[in-house]
Amino acid sequence: MYSKQDWVTGEVITESKLDHMEQGIEDASYIPQVTGSGTSVTLQPNQFYVFGEVSELDVSFAQGPAGQVNEYHFSFISGATAAVLSLPVDVIMPDSFNVEANKTYEMSVINNKGLFVSWTEE
Repeated sequence: MYSKQDWVTGEVITESKLDHMEQGIEDASYIPQVTGSGTSVTLQPNQFYVFGEVSELDVSFAQGPAGQVNEYHFSFISGATAAVLSLPVDVIMPDSFNVEANKTYEMSVINNKGLFVSWTEE
């Protein structure tokens, strides 16, 4: 069974909960899986967006509340051909960042600084 831990709340998210999320059952900190091979989306701050397999993902960020840290958090799957990811021009990513084929990515952007982790599903 697949599970994931929310690093903010410590909540363990099980495969069952992810299934509920995909069916549109929301709670305060998650948005259901977004589908479509080519997707353009404006992310709201402090929500976790789950994208399926995408060939292109064009991400922009909605303005967050002033005076607080606003995180833009999302994941996506890059299929047999590496996905094309477009981020706002002011987002700084590590030099090592490169979207590769057949990997899942989870990304977080705070103060225009991006972090990522990627893995290959087995």
